[in-house]
This record gives sequence, structure tokens and C-alpha cells, in this order.
Amino acid sequence: MGRAQGRAPKGVNGGGFYRFRVGGIQVVVLSDGQSPPGPLLPNWGANPELQEVFRRTLVEHFLDPEATRNNFNPVLLDLGEARLLVDTGRGAA
Repeated sequence: MGRAQGRAPKGVNGGGFYRFRVGGIQVVVLSDGQSPPGPLLPNWGANPELQEVFRRTLVEHFLDPEATRNNFNPVLLDLGEARLLVDTGRGAA
């Protein structure tokens, strides 16, 4: 495994990422895109039988199920001596 390139300058954020510190850990939230929930609901929470519950919950909180967007944001943790990428694995393999 090769090493990642050097660190970005402190305080630099961009359109596809946001970085901040939590104690001694540099946290970088990465934008991996977004999608409308419609075609994703059959896989929602690995419980397709709960689609209607999910839809009703959105409506109860004044959110239009057809207009709601799902954002996908893996997180990179820079520990100094190591970097860890945390991803939910929601995308296709």
C-alpha cells in the first residue's frame, strides 16, 4: 500500500469536502454525491417492508418524500500516523 500525499493546508475547505478537528484528529467529510430516495427505498435500511413507514415519517416531519435528497458522505479520519476512511458501503460494489 502506498502512502497518501501530504496534508492539505490548515483550514482549507472545498466544494466536495469539509475539514475540522476533533481533539487531535483531523476529520474530513467527503461529498460522494446525492440521490433522490425513490429508487433507493427498496434497499432503505435493508428493510424494504418499511418503505411506507419511512415515507410517513418524512411526511410527518413536513418533508416531501419525492423531493427529499439522500446525501452520501464518507469520512476520512487523519490520526497523524494513519488515515482511516469510514464509508457505509451504500454504493454498488
